[in-house]
Amino acid sequence: MVVEPPPPEPVPAEITRTMSKRRIDPRVDEQAALRSEVAFGNVSVKRGPVTIPARSNEPAVIAGSKANRIIDELGRCGPGAEMPFLSPMRALGDVGLEALRRDFPGLLWFDRNLPHQREPRGRDVSPVASLLYQLGRVSIPVISELLGDEDVDRRYYAMLLALDASDASLLDAVELRLFDEDASIATHAMTMLHEVGGPMRIDLLGRALAVVIATPGAYRRQMRAIDLAAALRHPEALEALVGILDCGENTLATNARASLRVLTAHDFGARSSDWAKFVRSRKRESRYAWLLDALVCKEVALRDLAAAELAILTGRSFGYCPGCAIGEAKAARATIARSFRR
Repeated sequence: MVVEPPPPEPVPAEITRTMSKRRIDPRVDEQAALRSEVAFGNVSVKRGPVTIPARSNEPAVIAGSKANRIIDELGRCGPGAEMPFLSPMRALGDVGLEALRRDFPGLLWFDRNLPHQREPRGRDVSPVASLLYQLGRVSIPVISELLGDEDVDRRYYAMLLALDASDASLLDAVELRLFDEDASIATHAMTMLHEVGGPMRIDLLGRALAVVIATPGAYRRQMRAIDLAAALRHPEALEALVGILDCGENTLATNARASLRVLTAHDFGARSSDWAKFVRSRKRESRYAWLLDALVCKEVALRDLAAAELAILTGRSFGYCPGCAIGEAKAARATIARSFRR
């Protein structure tokens, strides 16, 4: 007599559901994998996405993996310890550059948000910044892209790196940062344009600022351009600054007059008509001539301003003492005028 084995007990529905979820292949249905659970009695443990490493001998995949490992190592590097990774990263070409761009600035050796006495060179900001600097000109497109990043801190550290690199091919991207919302970035941009751009670039910038100042409807950009015109001290901005004195917007007009004082070392009043004669008769002259004449104006503050500017431009003080009497100022002016004629 054959004894039949008892029929198997039905598998509990809970286990059936669990096994069904375990069969989900995250490569096919990623969202389902994110929702999957494993049941242990009354406890449910959430499962995260399952990553199944790609098995590929593709060169790009291998290079990407190497770049990621280097980035991980850079996250533990102190100053100088990053240099052994320079050659391996250089060998990875564009893949290595993209990894550095993506992680920039990475581990910070210098944090702008912490108290500090002075800013470092760009290469000394972080191991990632150091490698970008050491890679040379091949990294310039990466730095240029980072200068336009939406994150203000990434733009700031990229600006330090651009200043350190001092490459003329970065000037277009740097010029855009003159209007950056972050004052430090804008200041560094002006510094680099002066140091790297040269007179021709400054002339172009002066014309561009004049256009922005004279274009109504962009209040923030106009305000920034007025401030930059004072910092740049370029005669191209003269007529635009005078023209905006009568714009009807008090803040713009006040700032424009302040910029005119810095640019010309003269002050003819708050209306454009007050400046009309100066613009008409002096706009073709060099700024040196404006400053020379300002040495004998009635306002002591303007005489001191003119003398300070001339000292910077010529490298000499010509015996002028700040706050001196008009007679001493006239004597200094005569000395400076003679030196210009030689």
